[in-house]
Amino acid sequence: MVEGTEKDKQRAEVYDALGHPMRLAILKALSEAPMGFAELKRRLTIDSSGHLKHHLDKLNSLIKTDEHGKYCLSDKGKDTLLTMHPIEKYNEDARFREQVGLLIRALRSDITSVQEIAVVQLSLFGPRAIPYLRSALSEAFSELDNSEATEDAISGLIKVLGIISVPATVPVVVKALPRPEAFEALAKIGNKQALDAVISSIPKWYSKYVDLYYSSERKPEDVDDFLRKIFGHFDQEDVKTALENALSAGEETAKSIAARILAVVGDSHSFPALIDALENGNCSTKTEVARALIRLRSREAVPNIIAELVKIQGYSPSSKRDNTSADHDAETIRTAKDALSDAVLKLGSVDDWLQISFHRPKLDLRKSSHFDGAIINSGEKAIPELTKLLQAPDSDVQQEAAEMIARIKRGEKVDERSYFY
Repeated sequence: MVEGTEKDKQRAEVYDALGHPMRLAILKALSEAPMGFAELKRRLTIDSSGHLKHHLDKLNSLIKTDEHGKYCLSDKGKDTLLTMHPIEKYNEDARFREQVGLLIRALRSDITSVQEIAVVQLSLFGPRAIPYLRSALSEAFSELDNSEATEDAISGLIKVLGIISVPATVPVVVKALPRPEAFEALAKIGNKQALDAVISSIPKWYSKYVDLYYSSERKPEDVDDFLRKIFGHFDQEDVKTALENALSAGEETAKSIAARILAVVGDSHSFPALIDALENGNCSTKTEVARALIRLRSREAVPNIIAELVKIQGYSPSSKRDNTSADHDAETIRTAKDALSDAVLKLGSVDDWLQISFHRPKLDLRKSSHFDGAIINSGEKAIPELTKLLQAPDSDVQQEAAEMIARIKRGEKVDERSYFY
């Protein structure tokens, strides 16, 4: 019983000795090296010698003086300081968890500025916060009820992960696709795994955020800017390869979307892949490829475009002559014809327009008159070829050519703005 009382007394002395932050600072300072009174006073920036002596007296069982008269830790002091590390670490972790938890809850605030501040503060914690962010994100997904607060929390958590940009978080961020902030977070990480996730999920983004809810608030240039921002973070050769692979894949939606993206971020090197998709894709793919070729100013594609425009004449809502599984309703076919016609009008020359206008059998195009107008507007350059057509065996061809020559010689012009509307 006496032995137990003595241990309790010793414990009480230790607790009393550690009951002031300054005494903890003294022990830590002496754990680094022995120090004299004056040196210790300077190190701890204590103004009063009396205060320092008071604290040293309280530590009498934990410190001693060495052979040089300097203060140092006793064995008991060393043991005591070692036991303090786990306690301090625990307290530090507890405080950190509390701070992170408060900030994560702030992401659900209905005040935008509070959410923004929480994102910034969480980002400052860096990779250390990732386990807590993962846990919070998992919880948010489990309770996903389309409520604004839950969506705000998911958005904020993904933004933080994007700012921290640790490759190991890619699988976590992917779960938030096709939310725009998830694409932005993956772009900031910028590795191959992130790029593959972006490419595979972009069709969902188009369906949910672009095509389904397209309005005056979401202008085409806004979509282009978003794509440039996302794909601008990745290695451009990797982007080109990934999009070309998507163009050659069997899934038609992926082909169409890849063509849309290449229209914004592609270049002349994308030409072979686009032509392959033009020739082998369904009508929706042909439409997007034609538009992409226009934006990329791929004039060398005109012969291929004309060939597709002729070939598509055999399509009907009940036929699948392009060997794809996609159904071709009448409007989808018409839209493809219009896109291909626009491409020939914008990228082609007089010879190309003559080839369309005087094709026999005559092509069934809503924009047939636009090719006639383009020929007439080309003026004298068209007359030599039109003159040759006056000798054609088809009387209708002769008559149409003669009428065009007459209109050109009268100096007529067709409003070019009508071509594409």
